[in-house]
Amino acid sequence: MAKATADPRGSAWIGTYFRLAFFLPLDGNHDLEAEIMLQAAHKSEQVSESRARAKRFTHPGTACAPRVVDVTTTTGTRDLRISLPALASVGPALHRVLDAYPNSGGCGRIVYGLCGTIQYHVMTKATQGVKPFVYGAPILCALECTLITAAITIGHRGDGKRILHCHGGFLDSSGTQHGGHIILDETVVAGSPMIVRLCLFEQVDLVASPDHETTFDLLLPIKVR
Repeated sequence: MAKATADPRGSAWIGTYFRLAFFLPLDGNHDLEAEIMLQAAHKSEQVSESRARAKRFTHPGTACAPRVVDVTTTTGTRDLRISLPALASVGPALHRVLDAYPNSGGCGRIVYGLCGTIQYHVMTKATQGVKPFVYGAPILCALECTLITAAITIGHRGDGKRILHCHGGFLDSSGTQHGGHIILDETVVAGSPMIVRLCLFEQVDLVASPDHETTFDLLLPIKVR
């Protein structure tokens, strides 16, 4: 069974912003986890800088401006530290914890852990339709993998079903690097616990909504009771 410890916080949108933007530690109680998250953020910045000349493409829809959607609330956030046991299926275990917070959107990070199995997608060039790129077929890594970093966004579909959207990078047992959209429902913890840190937004959900510029459904902030 997954174990979760909660830390409710007062209204502090700046703190939430920095957690979203730079993945700073959610509290000061776990120095090792804080250091791991900071190292992961630093590595992500280095990768972003090295890929500054990546090939650009144009989305198929009409460009919208400004590309900023925000929701203001006077309530605070709730921080969770979740320990997933060995051999747990990551997605279902997180859903069971989050069932106690049914209407909350949020963000977070898998701090560290080994996976016995990981499934993930990468974007591939589309061969039909209007989208220039689409998710490719699932890729399975069936041997033990070491996570480098993985960020999670928590939201819901229009019918209320929860979404756990995860992008991450990891090394397989041969040392080969992988990365993409991790399918948490098909990812299994290895022989030792996995630590996940989440920040939930009170009275704010992230709801999958059509976006006319990208023609994808994007998670947009919605104020809820």
